Amino acid sequence: MIIPTVGRVVWYYPRKGEIEAGTIPDPEGQPLAAIIAHVNPDSVNLMVISARGTPYCRNFIPLMQEGDAQPAGDYCEWPKRATPNEKPRPLPARGERAGQV
Repeated sequence: MIIPTVGRVVWYYPRKGEIEAGTIPDPEGQPLAAIIAHVNPDSVNLMVISARGTPYCRNFIPLMQEGDAQPAGDYCEWPKRATPNEKPRPLPARGERAGQV
């Protein structure tokens, strides 16, 4: 388990309703970059950066760890790190977990 700390970068997956309502521009199936702004006992507060570079605030977002089941709403997870000899992989589409191939 990775312990969340302020300033760490995570991938944020918005709820489908946020995209449909226009609250966040459609990231076209890719995760959005986010920075942990605060750590709560069971969630994190984020500064999410849209694909256009616009910042958004999202509070009490569950931080999924490897092996956790994907929730129905919005969530964030740690980006996967490439090993020195590994080629970069494309970002996972919404609904796919990082590391699943």
